[in-house]
Amino acid sequence: MLAVVVTILAAFAVAAVLYFVLKRSTTLLLNSVVGVLILFGLDWLNILPEPGVPITLGAVLVCAFGGLPGVLALVGLHFLGLNI
Repeated sequence: MLAVVVTILAAFAVAAVLYFVLKRSTTLLLNSVVGVLILFGLDWLNILPEPGVPITLGAVLVCAFGGLPGVLALVGLHFLGLNI
């Protein structure tokens, strides 16, 4: 009987941890997609002065991991003359 109770409590604990991890990961995924889309949008619309932020693997990774703050950091570095 005790083993059944412990198993049920462990299942609830695993379910709670998975819920919070997946809830947080969807927010991070959405932020990453928005960052990459904004990076490509800035390049496609030619909003920045020529030459724009170069689309490199490093720039895409910064935007994917950083999201919107990553794009802002890339634009700031671009204006300082540093390209990733």
